[in-house]
Amino acid sequence: MLAPMSLAEPRRALWFATLSLIGSVCGALVGYLLGHFAFAALQPLIEWLGWSAKIQAQIETLRTLVADSPWKAFWALVL
Repeated sequence: MLAPMSLAEPRRALWFATLSLIGSVCGALVGYLLGHFAFAALQPLIEWLGWSAKIQAQIETLRTLVADSPWKAFWALVL
């Protein structure tokens, strides 16, 4: 949406980009907070199901991968 709006009104392109940036950052913060609090709220269920050890193992695997090669870790998370 940003490109067509900026091409339609070039004088307001910077304003559109600023609004887009602010919306993106706000969305990222909301997503982070939802994930953080959802994980905290579901922690008892995760432990009851016995998934806590599996999650901890995945975290350690990812830490090792990041230490070895940050790009491998990036692509492991993306794919």
